[in-house]
Amino acid sequence: MADIPQDQRFGFEDDELTMMVKNYYESLATPIMSADGSKVLGILAVDIPYRDGFSHEQSVLGDAQIQQNLLTSAAAVLGRAIER
Repeated sequence: MADIPQDQRFGFEDDELTMMVKNYYESLATPIMSADGSKVLGILAVDIPYRDGFSHEQSVLGDAQIQQNLLTSAAAVLGRAIER
């Protein structure tokens, strides 16, 4: 894990990264923001826990940009719902 650059570690130490690699195939997360963007209401996370049937290079969730757009849109809807 030492070869992972700091900007891709998101604050995780080697032992934490090792545990995540063992337990999750893919993980995505984005903040759920208030309508005015002033505060974080929560975190929307999607985790794919199993690798069975997938190569290490294959994404279960698809294209990275599509993943992020979908997750960001869902978080915006959740933010509006939470604030009601």
